[in-house]
Amino acid sequence: MLKELKPVDLTGNDYDVNDIDSAVRSRWNKKDKDLEIVGLEKKFLGEKDDFRIYRVDNEWIKNNLDVGFGTGGHGLVHSYIPLDEIWVSPNVENKWSIALHEITEFNLMKKKAMKYKEAHKKTVELTGGVKDKNNLLGKV
Repeated sequence: MLKELKPVDLTGNDYDVNDIDSAVRSRWNKKDKDLEIVGLEKKFLGEKDDFRIYRVDNEWIKNNLDVGFGTGGHGLVHSYIPLDEIWVSPNVENKWSIALHEITEFNLMKKKAMKYKEAHKKTVELTGGVKDKNNLLGKV
């Protein structure tokens, strides 16, 4: 027998729950720059275009912060990532390829005001099959 579930009360939200992009975008400038996530292992890989690139334990993130975290992320999509950081999974072969994908997506969202889905799709179009993604930076 299934337990009867009560409807979720969303009246306390100050955003349209069907438009998470707008909710995240409205809070970009409100992030706590001193936020520290205790327990997450981050290894600094280098810098690119004013971003600090880190290898992070994506399984720890999935278990403790965000079940939807994939192979990489940035602060315009994941509220817990600082805006000047790119996080990549240790489970991918070419971490710089993922980092450059995330930088391109970030730039499309911030500079071109694209929503996440649109920016992600455009990033895949721009980077699909391109071996040297460094030449893409600065074009968005």
